[in-house]
Amino acid sequence: MRVICRGAGSAGLGFAVALKRLAPTVDVQVFDGRTQSACLGEGSGGGLVFGQSAWEAVDAVDGQVARQVRSGAVLWDSMEVRRGKESLELGGQPFWGVDRGALLGALAERCVALGVPVHWNTATLGTDADLVVAADGSRSEVRDSMVDVLGVQERNGTNVFCWFRCGAALDRFVFDVQPMGEGVAVAHRYPSAGGSTAVIEVTARAWEGLRGLDEATRNARVLGWFGLCDAQPLGPWRPFVSVRCERWSYGSESLGAWVLLGDAAHCNHFSVGQGTELALSGAVALAGSVADHGDVDGALLAYGERHRSKAESVRRGAVRSQRWFEQLELRMDCSMGEFAFGLLSRTYRMTHSDLSRRDPAFTRQVVGKEKPLPMLRPLTVRPIEGRGVELANRVVVSPMGMYASEQGVPGEVQRRNFETWAQGGGTQRGGIQRGGTQRGGTQRGGIQGGAGLIMTEMTNVEPQGRITPRCAGLYTDAQEDAWRTLVDLVHATGEAKVGVQLGHAGRKGSTHPPSDDTGASGDPLEDEQGWETVAASPLAWDQGFDVPREMTRKDMDRVREAFVASAVRAARAGFDWLEIHAAHGYLLSGFLTPVSNQRGDEYGGTMENRARFPLEVIRVVRKVWDGPLSVRISATDWVPDGISVEDVLWFVQALQGIGVDVIDVSAGQTTPHAKPEYGRLWQTHLAETIRLQTGMITMAVGGYRSHDDINTTLLAGRADLVAVGRAHLGNPGFVRNFVGERGGGLRSVSTCLRVGVRCLGCNGGALLCRVRLLVPGC
Repeated sequence: MRVICRGAGSAGLGFAVALKRLAPTVDVQVFDGRTQSACLGEGSGGGLVFGQSAWEAVDAVDGQVARQVRSGAVLWDSMEVRRGKESLELGGQPFWGVDRGALLGALAERCVALGVPVHWNTATLGTDADLVVAADGSRSEVRDSMVDVLGVQERNGTNVFCWFRCGAALDRFVFDVQPMGEGVAVAHRYPSAGGSTAVIEVTARAWEGLRGLDEATRNARVLGWFGLCDAQPLGPWRPFVSVRCERWSYGSESLGAWVLLGDAAHCNHFSVGQGTELALSGAVALAGSVADHGDVDGALLAYGERHRSKAESVRRGAVRSQRWFEQLELRMDCSMGEFAFGLLSRTYRMTHSDLSRRDPAFTRQVVGKEKPLPMLRPLTVRPIEGRGVELANRVVVSPMGMYASEQGVPGEVQRRNFETWAQGGGTQRGGIQRGGTQRGGTQRGGIQGGAGLIMTEMTNVEPQGRITPRCAGLYTDAQEDAWRTLVDLVHATGEAKVGVQLGHAGRKGSTHPPSDDTGASGDPLEDEQGWETVAASPLAWDQGFDVPREMTRKDMDRVREAFVASAVRAARAGFDWLEIHAAHGYLLSGFLTPVSNQRGDEYGGTMENRARFPLEVIRVVRKVWDGPLSVRISATDWVPDGISVEDVLWFVQALQGIGVDVIDVSAGQTTPHAKPEYGRLWQTHLAETIRLQTGMITMAVGGYRSHDDINTTLLAGRADLVAVGRAHLGNPGFVRNFVGERGGGLRSVSTCLRVGVRCLGCNGGALLCRVRLLVPGC
């Protein structure tokens, strides 16, 4: 087999070395259009940050190269976060600074030793290759010539950055964040051979003050701000362009087989520091695949199977990290502890437990006291007269459909579940139930202490608003009486509060329940069993569904009054909390998103028009409901032409103006064509953005499986509440078990949370609008 590689970076050279070691008989050559000195010399770039996994990637390429490069690396184990004149230090962070030129030089030398020709200053790749490897970097000409075929997705960052080589030595990694004009600048500084490296990025507003300056003046101004007057630029100022490709390979009779490698295939933000590691691990995966398979097609398929999951994992973390730095201006007035904790945990990989193991003093300083952690601290939602409901902790049992009601009346399934959640496992045996099916195992007796708030399933405001015939409602006296019994049971069982989620299914109604013996779960009901559905526009939910009737003004009046009547019933039933369901493609959500609202009247078109009816409903509910009021929204539709970030923020601010207390931030389920990016904590960034942009209390939901994730989210200021669904299904003692492990009660420490106009613990003094988590004794 003959293989040629375009690009003599870490990916191309690493691949050639690994392949030659694994398959000595393969003819592999490397071509690069640059000179050898440009690639490997003084101007080849600054330092690289290596963790242990990066060394493992180098060692997998070639142990001799790893030993050679490691001998010249600079080791440090501490980190400092600076913001203005404030700073926090963190130990237990072992990393190495590696000179990029030294790594590439060692790989090039190893190529020569193994008999791999490296053709410098040569753009021609040669002919008759069985496989061409495009390792020509983030601005790959090969990739850019095949954008449509490869499904290339590029994102231009809003910040602008530049690399610098600095003469001043460092003994730690430093994140130095400083206000600059109207914006903010951050220097990512770390030790490297012969001094240090700094990557400086500035926000869009800061760049506006620098854009018109010549390069020398611009650099002098920025470097002087950080005291780096001896630094030399290693490239131009530019926005970061992240790259993701749906496919990494292609082939044709005229071009042969091509495959992308390294930054050509996936280019992620520099702040995660895994670009070289990912390039080398990809090189090893491709080399191993070629060596193991006699045919090119089989090798390329195996390469994707070996490397795609790691690349996607790094990409998700890089997207979060890049977003964190792009939102710096919104983070400058939060507490220093929250700022530092958010910075260190920005990819969601570093958690509270990780940081506690590495430097317990740091986490104690951030938390204020070692225990209990924020998950167990109370939240008072807008502690003003008439709305002072205190939650024992920040964990919410998320609304989960039980599909176990008769004529909309909740029954034994809901009773068992609510009692178990309120006890935190308690003495209830048999686990959680949904639709009559038991879930989870036996829970032993023990201390009480469940979630701070237990939410009902979506509870419908009228029969026509049900999803299925077995959905719960709150539109009859019998339903109201049954809910009152359940609320009283929870209140008598423990400290948990109870919330009702009111909603209307809209075009997603009239379907078979999951427990239906017909096996038609989620399918539309037959004509004689179903009912007419209504929606913003006459658009069927999916193939096979009936087309809903477009709502008239008379329909809107009826539904609005149904929400009001159910809210009044909720107050009489003793609920502590009320939530309006305006997400997931149900009726109110169907008005909000352009994917399902195509009206031509005053209720369609602009966001202000699309939100007109949902806001009308929520406004009148607020007038009859005095307690905490939350609204669940879908902050994205996960489709290109769906609701925009600007529209979502406008809607949240409108909700804030009519007295909504909390935004329950979900996403998607507004169209069957959505392509969500599932994963751990996959919707949390949406709650964080809304919290930062509007100052509203937010509830995060989606992918929470551990107490550690909850505590990390709260400490980092990404949300104020966390709704957990499936974890409570499998483990009713989800919260209680953690209390037992910590050895403390639920209410042993209070906290101060600034919420809008007052601060519990600060004598109710008027405060800033932004939500802040502070240590006790503020």
